[in-house]
Amino acid sequence: MTGNGSGSFSLGASQRLKPRSRSVRAADFNRDGRLDVVVANFNASELTILLGNGSGAFPQTRNLPSVANPGFLAVDDFDQDGVKDLAVTSLDAEQQIAVMFGAEAGNFEGTANYNLNLKPGAVVSRDFNLDGRLDLAIAPEPGNSLSILAGDELGLFSEAGSVNGTFEAYALAADDFNQDGKPDLAVPNFNGNTISILLNTTCKPTVTAPQTLAVVSAASYRGLRTAANAIVAGFGDGVATGVQVASSLSLPTTLAGTSIKVKDSTGAEIPAPLFFVSPGQLNFLIPERAALGEATITASSGNGNVSLGTVQIDRIAPGLFAANANGQGVAAASVLRVKANGAQLYESLSRFDASLNKWVAVPIGLGDASDQLFLILFGTGMRGRASLVGATATIGGANAEVLYVGAQGDLVGLDQANVRIPRSLAGRGEVNVVLSVDGLAANVITVNVK
Repeated sequence: MTGNGSGSFSLGASQRLKPRSRSVRAADFNRDGRLDVVVANFNASELTILLGNGSGAFPQTRNLPSVANPGFLAVDDFDQDGVKDLAVTSLDAEQQIAVMFGAEAGNFEGTANYNLNLKPGAVVSRDFNLDGRLDLAIAPEPGNSLSILAGDELGLFSEAGSVNGTFEAYALAADDFNQDGKPDLAVPNFNGNTISILLNTTCKPTVTAPQTLAVVSAASYRGLRTAANAIVAGFGDGVATGVQVASSLSLPTTLAGTSIKVKDSTGAEIPAPLFFVSPGQLNFLIPERAALGEATITASSGNGNVSLGTVQIDRIAPGLFAANANGQGVAAASVLRVKANGAQLYESLSRFDASLNKWVAVPIGLGDASDQLFLILFGTGMRGRASLVGATATIGGANAEVLYVGAQGDLVGLDQANVRIPRSLAGRGEVNVVLSVDGLAANVITVNVK
């Protein structure tokens, strides 16, 4: 039924559904600016998504596998990625609730199932524990307690407690009924002719002014501009309560209790994968799906400290790693030597000098006249280039052919540039390496040619 603006409705298009459709919710699942509808089909053990066309009709439908006998629905962005997710309770004997994560174009990818200690009825989502993350309240059908599941930054849930009472709840509402800034619950009792108002007694956390987080490329140490899939470093005070390094190539989004969110230009808040945290420095990845434009970086430590920074996310922001991790001096790179017989040898460009307590250059020998030498540079923020034609390089002022600019392939966020070393550089000693990608120059690093 479509509203006419005066409080009355007209009968709009009807849509045939599976028998015993139990509940319905509306949201823009495919992010086209038009409201869609999701229906829980009790008998079919599936959900139906009806995609709206903006005029009150829903010409496209798709069915999704669901929990057995789906009953009640909640729609929200549980993992805070800007895409609507679903929570659906099972009215089967399994006593389950499932969270289905939304993806692009109205699809859903990944489901988390949770076993409950009650037969679930209605479900609503709010930040009940005031930690900035969505939680779930689940009513029994019937039972003597409400279940609360606490959410985290990934949209995953854990048992957080229960509210005891005598309920027969086929519906549940959440709002701030006493206007104290905390979400409360209203629970109608089916056979009791009563309604229970449950006031939230959670203590509000103490709000402190956020600290400053200075965000720079982890390669060039330049600030302000970065790119999706780029490795960055954030500097601040008390940004973590300890030191921890990611232990696998599949990066976590929490280390030592610290997590980072990137709020992009569309308003989507995306958890950032973490490489390393310490009280003064965080190394993390700008998420792949972060939109171009200005973004806010929020770092939350395990003790509640919050630090804020801003960056501009561009298509590329080329930076080259230096051996001394300061964006200058000796390159963090290697040389590939290709012999006339096709043999390939990799050679180091630097060594650690204990007396100087830093990395110093290992001179490159050009070798036989038939040897071909290639400089393998490592960086970040370069894989989004438009074309290889737009990549140029000079070594010691001499033009050098760029053969590859893109992802390194093995390590998250790491990019690579392959540059031919001109033989005219023989005997030059320390020389600058200047790389430009799509007209943007990376930081200058050095190599030594003997």
